[in-house]
Amino acid sequence: MAISVKNLNYTYPNGFKALENISCEIERGKKTAVLGLNGSGKSTLLQHFNGIILPQTGSVKILGMESNKKNLNTIREKVGFLFDYPDHQLFSTTVYKDIQFGLDNFGCEEKEKERR
Repeated sequence: MAISVKNLNYTYPNGFKALENISCEIERGKKTAVLGLNGSGKSTLLQHFNGIILPQTGSVKILGMESNKKNLNTIREKVGFLFDYPDHQLFSTTVYKDIQFGLDNFGCEEKEKERR
């Protein structure tokens, strides 16, 4: 499994319970839609997939790695994340340059950046 979620719960500091006992598996190479009403926890769930948010209870595994502080760097090298409003997150003037910025942080060579 590319992503495995078991009994995941998450409550925000203000007391809002965003996720309650969520379990799912997503196979590598499969397209998966996460659907729901505004405020139903979709973004909160997705933010667990690259470690923006870590599980409070339950577990999230990405490519077999437990989502925890120890594995954050490796997970983030493999999982990208775009927020709802990309204009608010860009560091550069184009998406291409923004992706290059991220690859620079990983020390990628120019040819590797162009390939990606």
